[in-house]
This record gives sequence, C-alpha cells and structure tokens, in this order.
Amino acid sequence: MLLPGADGGLQASPDPALIKLLANAFAARDAVEAAAGNLTFGEVAKTSGYSAEYFSLLLRLSMLAPDIVAAIHEGRQPPALNRQRLARLTNLPVEWSAQRATLGFA
Repeated sequence: MLLPGADGGLQASPDPALIKLLANAFAARDAVEAAAGNLTFGEVAKTSGYSAEYFSLLLRLSMLAPDIVAAIHEGRQPPALNRQRLARLTNLPVEWSAQRATLGFA
C-alpha cells in the first residue's frame, strides 16, 4: 500500500504478513543453528511447529539478500510482492542479484 508522505510524495507501508513470514524464516534458521547437529532436520521442523516442507521454505527465505529484507521491512517491496507470492516461490535463486531480478527489485 502506498500512502501520501509528509513531502507530498508516496510512501510505502510495510506489509505485516510479509514481515511475519521473514521473521519466521529467520527464527527457523536460528532453530537450525541452535540444534547444532543434535536433532535431525525433521525434528527441528517439528519442534518449531512446521512441516519439513514448510520449514525448508522458511530456511530458503532466510537467505534473501539483506537489501531485499530491509526493503520489505521498510515497505519498499514491489507492489506484486506479497506473502503468498514469496511463500509459493519454489525456484528462488541463491544469488542475490538473481533474487532481485526474480522478485522485481532490479
């Protein structure tokens, strides 16, 4: 959503659902790091309350380029980028420049 800013220009509004998805992604990565090899991937996913498939998605999202994460937190993501689209991306590139292109930041 875009809102009028103080200077009369348009200002983006952060998307709470998209931000929550990223927060869950970073929490998933923290859970894997905390397990330190003591649990299997499936056990870490289950302990975190997710299926292994969804947990895998969250881990992929935790590898987004830092500038993409910052843009989402600031509400500067492309209008077409929402929680549903990001969560359904099965071919998210590993390279940050390719992520920018895929998600509409380039």
